[in-house]
Amino acid sequence: MFPAAEHGTPKPDFYYDVVNEELLELLPPAAERFLDVGCARGRLGEEIKKRRPGAVVHGIELDPGAAEQAAKRLDRVFRIDLERELAGLEETYDCIACGDVLEHLVDPWTVLRALTQRLAPGGHVVASLPNLRLWEVVRDLAWNGRFTYREAGVLDSTHLRFFTLHEMKRLFESAGLEVVAVRPRLHRRPRWLRRLDRVLGGRLRDFRTIQYVLAGRLRPAA
Repeated sequence: MFPAAEHGTPKPDFYYDVVNEELLELLPPAAERFLDVGCARGRLGEEIKKRRPGAVVHGIELDPGAAEQAAKRLDRVFRIDLERELAGLEETYDCIACGDVLEHLVDPWTVLRALTQRLAPGGHVVASLPNLRLWEVVRDLAWNGRFTYREAGVLDSTHLRFFTLHEMKRLFESAGLEVVAVRPRLHRRPRWLRRLDRVLGGRLRDFRTIQYVLAGRLRPAA
């Protein structure tokens, strides 16, 4: 998790203990070695180890307090700056998880390309990213002329980069990954939009999606 202290307003305590179930469900079943990027306090990795006995989970976390807690749950935790020190990471992994982290980076394209260098052949990256096309964001920008940052959500004040699903796929492809699965996390409100989406056969699904979880497989070298 990107250190909130560097952006002013401290994040609530639960911010560091979230487990993304959709991300867990897209982890490749045969993977045994995992790297959790922005692992916060290590809850995701702890859940992986609980569900997959024998799995090895390493984490990357810059926040010192969160990294200390994660070290009690994971096999190893690296306290490194993703945008400066990845070259020193020598381990290889079957799967790299980037839960709610790429949007916090100045250059997620370069970081993701560097991360894929640490994948074993046929390895996967699974990432969750907020969807800029959420109806509330589109409404406020198109009709009210507002792009107002908040404490959480798509316009979280610590987000530096913004993506639609199309751009998320391009991000993966630019890192040498073939997108093999996409899962939306749907906003249940407002009810009228949910009902209209159902009537239209899911054509408004993108506007109801607060976050997408993508799984990408490393393309073999030419």
